[in-house]
Amino acid sequence: MTSAEIFAELDRRKQASVSRLDQIMAEIEARAERRRRRERATLAQTSLLSFVEHTHPDYSAGWFHREVCAALEKFSADVAAKKSPRLILCAPPQHGKTALASKGWPVHHLGRHPRHKIACVSYGADLAHDNGRDARAIARSDEAFEVFPTLRPMTRPASRYHRSDLDQAADWKTALGGNYKAVGIGGPLAGRGFQILIIDDPIKDQAEANSQTVRDAAWEWYCTVGRPRLSHGGGVLVMTTRWHPDDLVGRLLDLAQTNPEADRWQVLSFAAIADQDEPHRKAGEALDPVRHPLSSLVAIRANDIRKFEALYQQRPTVQGGNMIRASWLGERYACRPEDIAATADEVWISVDAAKKKNALNDFHAIHVWARKGAMKSLLDRRTERMGYPEFEDALDGMIAKWRPFIVRTAGGALIEDTANGTTYLQVRAHTSPVPLVGFSPTRDTPGSDSSKTARAIYLQRACEALQVVLPDASVMPNIEELVICWTSFPSGLHDDDVDAASQLVMRWMLGEAEPDLDAVNAGLMAMLGMG
Repeated sequence: MTSAEIFAELDRRKQASVSRLDQIMAEIEARAERRRRRERATLAQTSLLSFVEHTHPDYSAGWFHREVCAALEKFSADVAAKKSPRLILCAPPQHGKTALASKGWPVHHLGRHPRHKIACVSYGADLAHDNGRDARAIARSDEAFEVFPTLRPMTRPASRYHRSDLDQAADWKTALGGNYKAVGIGGPLAGRGFQILIIDDPIKDQAEANSQTVRDAAWEWYCTVGRPRLSHGGGVLVMTTRWHPDDLVGRLLDLAQTNPEADRWQVLSFAAIADQDEPHRKAGEALDPVRHPLSSLVAIRANDIRKFEALYQQRPTVQGGNMIRASWLGERYACRPEDIAATADEVWISVDAAKKKNALNDFHAIHVWARKGAMKSLLDRRTERMGYPEFEDALDGMIAKWRPFIVRTAGGALIEDTANGTTYLQVRAHTSPVPLVGFSPTRDTPGSDSSKTARAIYLQRACEALQVVLPDASVMPNIEELVICWTSFPSGLHDDDVDAASQLVMRWMLGEAEPDLDAVNAGLMAMLGMG
């Protein structure tokens, strides 16, 4: 053998060794990948999130999704134990609640409890069938079979296969008789019993939410068709974005509050933008910044703040308002607020101070109002979370800005004498350029009822008499925040803007004539349905 042949043979053997080594490494990696898949499949048997990630490798989960999965896992275990769980999940649109709760989780539950039956209900048959089709696709995937072999379809006579794809999506079964049934609100469930009833978005849009007929129909279906089909110990899961205080969630919670024999509900409610510090995020941060960054949510909010409060923050309000109606606030001014102050009888600053020990978690409301005769106009407003130093600077700045008008009209600053308000009154008692007047809710509210609602009646009466004029958005861009706060009261999340306005309006109105407190309280009780 020549030297060239020897080198060629050595090179061939080297290539063969490299090729064999590559083959061995590939086999090792394949075995490792099969082991990892088995480990993932084993973990996915008990972990819903792991199951979702196993069947959707590109799924992106944040803390919100982990909390939802944990709640659904507990719900599933409670159903299996026949504890009759009741869970309400409220979250903003397009944040993945349906993908988890109407698609991934039912399949995971059927994998663990293959003889259970699940009904998934939505506002319309099309949406329900879409959810059913997607859930079935997950259940029939190789990844799902790796985790739960019993998810394979039940074998049936050939004649039973002559159903449309839509029908199969709406009603499919597992090998051991488990069942997923999708139906629209108003659809039939006669003759069926279910361990789980899922209601996913029972209202389609704002128009339906505003319809008493539609809301009544959804409630009637729940009471006469959906809830009666639930097996003993079974669970009800309601998922929705809030449209209206009187929607299905509103009625269920009202019933639970008024009737001790009614179902008790666990409520998980997630706001798109945090109102205060939470375990997983700070105030002002987005719920799922990967899918919906804060800038996107702020842009959506700018389109319609009232709808955003309902759909994204889970705080629906009655169309037109509760105690204070939006129709009473139709008059807006577009001139400079200083022009109104220049001819006013009185100009006052009114302050609702933060009351929590940690003031960073509460709001301060600083208002500037002008009164001319019976008419009262909001001139300036600052409502935000502040610690004491920021609050002091903000109030100092507001006083400096409006001091000439306050002094000319012998006005002042009416400051709630609690928490940071008390501190400010003490610090500025001898240095303020305008009179400071402390307001004690318990001392200065007439009558035996010193509640926020009792003071808000004065603001309500002034608004109803069309004696309150607000600036339009060209003058005060955030004015709708105040309108929502007012028209949401007393059921809204925040009442700072109500307090700041009502304490000053009450002072003015008490100066005009002492009200008939008995008549006022009787009217309030009747309005709130407590008479």
